Amino acid sequence: MSFFLLFPVCSWLVVVAAVAASVSGLMLGYEMGLTSGVLLQLRGLLSLSCQEQELLVSSQLFGALLICLAGGHILDRYGRRCSLLLSAALVVGGTILHIAITSFIALTLGRVIVGMGTALSGTAACLYIAEISPRERRGLLVTLYELMLVVGVMLGFSCSYAFATLPHGWAYTFGLVIPPALLQFSVVVFLPPSPRFLVELRDIQGGLKEESEHSFLELFSTKANLRSRLLTGVALVFLQQATGQPNILSYASPLLRSVGFNSDAAATLASTGFGVVKVVATIPAVLLVDRVGPKSFLCAGAVAMGMSLVVLGALTLQSHTHLSSLCKSQTTPNHTITLWGGTTNLEVSSTLKLASLISLLVFVAAFSISLGPMVYVVLSEIFPMGIRGRAVSVVSAVNWATNLLISMTFLTITGVSLVVTYFVLLVFVILRIPETKGRTLEEISKELASVKTDTKMERPNRERIEVAQRWTV
Repeated sequence: MSFFLLFPVCSWLVVVAAVAASVSGLMLGYEMGLTSGVLLQLRGLLSLSCQEQELLVSSQLFGALLICLAGGHILDRYGRRCSLLLSAALVVGGTILHIAITSFIALTLGRVIVGMGTALSGTAACLYIAEISPRERRGLLVTLYELMLVVGVMLGFSCSYAFATLPHGWAYTFGLVIPPALLQFSVVVFLPPSPRFLVELRDIQGGLKEESEHSFLELFSTKANLRSRLLTGVALVFLQQATGQPNILSYASPLLRSVGFNSDAAATLASTGFGVVKVVATIPAVLLVDRVGPKSFLCAGAVAMGMSLVVLGALTLQSHTHLSSLCKSQTTPNHTITLWGGTTNLEVSSTLKLASLISLLVFVAAFSISLGPMVYVVLSEIFPMGIRGRAVSVVSAVNWATNLLISMTFLTITGVSLVVTYFVLLVFVILRIPETKGRTLEEISKELASVKTDTKMERPNRERIEVAQRWTV
């Protein structure tokens, strides 16, 4: 079957542009996936303390937060395509830095730069894809980013395992992100700009001039219901991060050691299953999102994640493992598991070990079919064209800030879990997330604005749709 048969209403240019932009997801996913395996190597090489490990993991998130504070201006002023080119350059530069100089400071600084690149790239890619896609395939094309992301996660886990026993294996693992970054740069540089800039070429600069006059502060006003939309986006990404699933990827190997996988190699190999499960679970989400709609996927995912976490908690109690000892136990090779009582060690049975792994995999799968891809779809659809870049950047800043906070404390609070988070998520999705399947961005925006007449921010959307339709001819 031809690849293009999946996109019957899309021109080859739309498909090529979407795939090229989605390489951003591959790079971000790869960086997420390699972290846990590389962390096991670096903590021995550099004698990293628990706090230094948390700082190293969090440095990428700190870089992402930094770029999000300025990313809105970059996205709206210079366009999605230029943002993709800049982000690819940042990824290459940051990677070279922390490979060339083996020190904790260089690694941390390099991870900050890489975090800036992957975060800007991810935001730009989702907006770029949403703005060039016909409504019949917008969900599929936007979730293509998440599919590439989970493929990247799987590759990150696999490569960190493959190079785990080699001298300087961590450097090889880090360096493999450079080829896709260079490939994306070489393709995107020849692609057309996003429709916002194509509209300018169609001599409707008057409408775009009005659009550019909208200030950042309007995001927090009641105009076009923008404040409510912003709060919806912020709450959605906060709940996404509050599930803790993104941080499970970064600390997968240490976490698996804490539930009975008693060697670095076994834990790293088992963690590659996370990557495989994420890919398998994301595929139906990508193929069905335009028929089922993101809201249904979000509801189902919230229920499944909550149930799997309850099962994992019961298994943890049954096996008498003490997850809050995860940080302390990292210093002893091939450690055994500390009892809740405290002083005796006990080898976890194979059955409980397997059951714990399956519960974690179900948790990861539920996230990958719901919150993983669907958040990107919702965020790319709920804001009007004129201020979309700045709005998504604010939401992304909250996303990365929450991720940063959790990552900096993950090793020391692994014993804490709030199942109520998933109930809150379910209620929030039902009450606040609109159903967007089969509708244009303009239709969605007008409904959320709760007005019958066009606002200046939404008027350019009609021009965007006209231009985007030309891409599909």
